Amino acid sequence: MRERLLAAGTIAAEDIDAHTAGLPDLEGQLESLPFEQPALSAGGGVTRGETLTSTDDGLE
Repeated sequence: MRERLLAAGTIAAEDIDAHTAGLPDLEGQLESLPFEQPALSAGGGVTRGETLTSTDDGLE
């Protein structure tokens, strides 16, 4: 999407650079989640009508 906005002249590369430079560094507050990202895997994602369940969701 960024490339389309740049190509259309809607935003400029300088705008992106300025925005990125203004973002705070939150790496120290990072929490990894042990779940695969369906968009990055070769399958196994949740389909419509399927319910995600977890045995360690912290809920009773």
